[in-house]
Amino acid sequence: MVSSRLLITMLATFGLAAGGIGAGHAQSYPDKTIKLILPFTAGSPNDVVARLVAPALSARLGQPVIVENRPGGGTTIGMSALLKMARYGTAKAAHPSAPT
Repeated sequence: MVSSRLLITMLATFGLAAGGIGAGHAQSYPDKTIKLILPFTAGSPNDVVARLVAPALSARLGQPVIVENRPGGGTTIGMSALLKMARYGTAKAAHPSAPT
């Protein structure tokens, strides 16, 4: 169980860190179309969730979000495609993080 002193310290730390977010002279991000790489087949549960989330993400970020399926190789093909893309920060991947 978390002590109240630790909880207050954590909240104060996160509050101070969050206060700096948005400060400075940051450029607007993203400024290009976002490509979401899915290393799974079309119609899989991961694909369905990504396609349900994409419109909301697009509305929130103000840029179109494209879902692209790259199945095969135990997700290796999709991850390889992500690594070979240009480094603009607009390509993202959805990959399971839980051990199988």
